Amino acid sequence: MKLIKLARPSLVQFDPDQPLAKTVDSMIAHELISAPVVQNKKIVGILNLASAQKKIHKGAVLVKDAMQTDIIIYKEGMELEDALLENNSWFPAEDAQGNFVGIIMTKTLISYLSNKLVNQSQHSQELFEQASVKQLNLELDTIIESSFDGIAICDHEGRGMRFNQAHARLTGLDASHFIGQHINDLFEKGIFEYESITAKALREGRTITSVQNISPTGKQVLVTSYPIFDNEGKVSRVVSNIQDISELHKLSDLVQLELSIESSMGESATSASKYSYQERQYILPRPLIDTAVSRLGDELSQSKFLATHQTELPELMIEQLRKDKIIVKSPEMLKLFNLAIRTARTDSTVLLLGESGVGKEVLSRVIHNTSTRASSGRFIQINCGAIPETLLESELFGYEAGAFTGANPQGKPGMFELANLGTLLLDEIGDLSANLQVKLLRVLQEQEVYRLGGISPIKLNVRIIAATNCNIWERVQEGVFREDLFYRLYVLPIEVPPLRERKEDILPLTMHFIHLYNEKYGVEKHFDPKAISILESYGWPGNVRELQNVIERLLVVTEEDLVQPMHVLTQLSKFKNKVNSPITVNEILPIQQAKEMLEKELIIMAFNCYPSIRKAAEALGLDHSNVMRKATKYGIKKEYKIYS
Repeated sequence: MKLIKLARPSLVQFDPDQPLAKTVDSMIAHELISAPVVQNKKIVGILNLASAQKKIHKGAVLVKDAMQTDIIIYKEGMELEDALLENNSWFPAEDAQGNFVGIIMTKTLISYLSNKLVNQSQHSQELFEQASVKQLNLELDTIIESSFDGIAICDHEGRGMRFNQAHARLTGLDASHFIGQHINDLFEKGIFEYESITAKALREGRTITSVQNISPTGKQVLVTSYPIFDNEGKVSRVVSNIQDISELHKLSDLVQLELSIESSMGESATSASKYSYQERQYILPRPLIDTAVSRLGDELSQSKFLATHQTELPELMIEQLRKDKIIVKSPEMLKLFNLAIRTARTDSTVLLLGESGVGKEVLSRVIHNTSTRASSGRFIQINCGAIPETLLESELFGYEAGAFTGANPQGKPGMFELANLGTLLLDEIGDLSANLQVKLLRVLQEQEVYRLGGISPIKLNVRIIAATNCNIWERVQEGVFREDLFYRLYVLPIEVPPLRERKEDILPLTMHFIHLYNEKYGVEKHFDPKAISILESYGWPGNVRELQNVIERLLVVTEEDLVQPMHVLTQLSKFKNKVNSPITVNEILPIQQAKEMLEKELIIMAFNCYPSIRKAAEALGLDHSNVMRKATKYGIKKEYKIYS
């Protein structure tokens, strides 16, 4: 097997004679836990971040003084089981000449071998008796058992096929709970606190990462389920990777030693600790799996570093997200928040772009709270579109005593003065009048402000963040917004995507709002998983703000403790006249493919919302037999057809 083809280049590698301290700084900057050490194109060791930090304290100077040298390297033509490094998620690889060519991820091998097994099994049942398939099974078993992470494989019906000992160790459940059993039975029996992530990945045909609580054992694990597709594009297997969240916390603690954040947000951090993992998940697909959020109130003891994991840890971002109680799951938003936190290290002007309700104000607070200005000044915000021009000028720049009739006899400082040494958010900057645009431009250029009626300039040291939900460049071209002011603001632009483009955030946000309003109104209501699916499929033109309002309204108006799919559809249908179309088109597809996708979604939704197939058919305007025929065509199983 030419596994060498699976090796990917290592973007960061070090020389054994490099200074150790600078190398550790570089690993933290690149958010790496471990990296290969290469000399003359030959791999000579692996440098683990935790070990390196400990060795620095003991006086180690060079990389070679701290690197791990007893490593096993995959060489071209080598047997797989001889190459695997026990309890490792990756291993280095060499070509036939002995040159280092990159690293091979265990996850990649699992997907590769699983796909190969599935494809071979479709040719003939007899193929499973042949030696090549047996060898593939042996190799797959070797990989599964060598992984420190828990691994489980389910078939196309969601029944357990294989799992490793690490899976039993992390979940506290033995083989009787998985092998031959339908995975979602664990949820129905109360063993899983939440719907099975594997079952959801099987149903939706996409990779899903989430947190699961194991009720009998009290374990909390992070699960990532990857669907495997056959030649016909159908899901034939689901491979699930399980990590103990407490182990991720230990990784976080070690990297956190390098962080320099001195936050003044102790009160908000304390209040944040009351959220459960499921409600406060910050999740990335592997290898950024370390973004599961820990409870802030936990006092984690010193731990043994899991040196064999190569996991990227944007810990500065994770820490700030926890402190600011930010709910993030999608890779796009995590990258965006990471960019925002890196931006906070400078004083450059930031321009936040995005639709109303996407979270621009939240992002601006993260930038302020992560910067050094959080300890020296305040975060001040003003909505430039909500205040009349005549009042906005005095609010921004302040006024001297007697500046105009009705003015405060002592005068009043403006927002710029109040934000001195801190951050000023100018929200809806695109609505600023032409007159105030000129004055704002001068303030930005000169870093000083004149109060209304004043004759002496007041020097400023303010970080400016501007935000708008309009296309500000179009306003420049229309002559409504000054071009020179645009370029003053367009230094570090950050565009926040709408919620419909980051659907992974809908579930954690929903769980957060459910917790928030349950506590606010003294109730204990929860959502049916099928109701959650409807929320995830909705377009959310009002973004996070609309989602929050809908969740609050559902918890208030629903009499039952269980919010059902029909309740959600009833609330969402009230806004159908406010949206041009109930269908959102995100990309161009062949008409026939789009038609089939729409038919499938409509049938699934109808089956979820009506107690019988006949009633679902009536709602769809089709006869019973036609609906049954289409359901069979799209592989919609019985579990969708009856809602109970």
